[in-house]
Amino acid sequence: MSTENNSEKKDFCCYTCNKVYTNQSGLWKHNQNHHLKENQNKEKKNTFACKKCKTEFNSQPTRWRHEKKCQFMDTATTMSTIKNQVVEINKIKNELEAIKSKLNEETSKTKETNQTGLIINDTLNEETSKTKENNTTCLNYYIINNNKIDYRQEDNLIDITEILNIENKQFNLWLKNQSTISFINNLSTKLNTLHDELIKKENSTNVYVHENIACEFVSWISPTHGINFKKWLDEYKTKKQNKTKSSESYPDNVVYIVTNKFNKENNIYVIGKAQNLKNRLATYNKSNEHEVIYYKQCDSQKMTHVVESMVLLTLHKYREYLNRDRFVLPKDKSISFFTDVIDKAVNFFSLENSN
Repeated sequence: MSTENNSEKKDFCCYTCNKVYTNQSGLWKHNQNHHLKENQNKEKKNTFACKKCKTEFNSQPTRWRHEKKCQFMDTATTMSTIKNQVVEINKIKNELEAIKSKLNEETSKTKETNQTGLIINDTLNEETSKTKENNTTCLNYYIINNNKIDYRQEDNLIDITEILNIENKQFNLWLKNQSTISFINNLSTKLNTLHDELIKKENSTNVYVHENIACEFVSWISPTHGINFKKWLDEYKTKKQNKTKSSESYPDNVVYIVTNKFNKENNIYVIGKAQNLKNRLATYNKSNEHEVIYYKQCDSQKMTHVVESMVLLTLHKYREYLNRDRFVLPKDKSISFFTDVIDKAVNFFSLENSN
């Protein structure tokens, strides 16, 4: 019986030195007293420390996942980073100071410009109000402060007799300006015309001048009147041209500008092409009375189509509505702004065909 009991006893062996104990507590005390440091060193050999914060992990994948998120920086790295950031901050601060000083300079310049602009605007507003009160524009003449400017049809000169000494703006003084002398010389060369043909004095009091000289002189008197006079002159000549041609039949294959009274007051014009303009005008007149403002003949029906496309494309941003042939003339422009586009298109394709 005792033999069986002895055989059932378990031995507890030390794996380091193979010493055998009859119970677990004896083996534990042995390991604590003789093999504790060795066991700790073995455990350390099986750990993986973070390269940044030195935290230890039991496996390499666990350490790798930790290092990807680890925000720890040693003192040297931290100081270097802070120094770099300080340098960048100072650099940005200097740039902001430079921008601030530049803005202050521009602001001071803007204030000076605005003050000058206010003076100019006040002057223009005064002139505009005077124009509204004292100026009336008729078909056959233009008025500045109750002084009339006429268009002489026999030689296409402008009668400026009544405005020779208007508002202390003397015509003779204007003629002595160096810029005026240069302008008249250039105009004479361009038109191949003598000065006496550009400026005519009759009956010792009446003065008639070329339309370009009249525009310059009126602009010198008043910039506002200069704009309005140029607009009146263009409309007068267009009206005169259409009246001259009203008794004649319109040519075939034209690009035209037409409008009615209401649209004209709102600077709205219809631009299109027609093989027979007289029939097209009759169609327009069924709804409202229209007038032909301008037209230009093309060499063929095909050319008319191409010219119209070119004109509509050039003026597309002035359309009243999308996919409509109604165009709004800018308030600061005369009708020549539209007619010049038509002329350039026709002349371009005419030259192409001649070549």
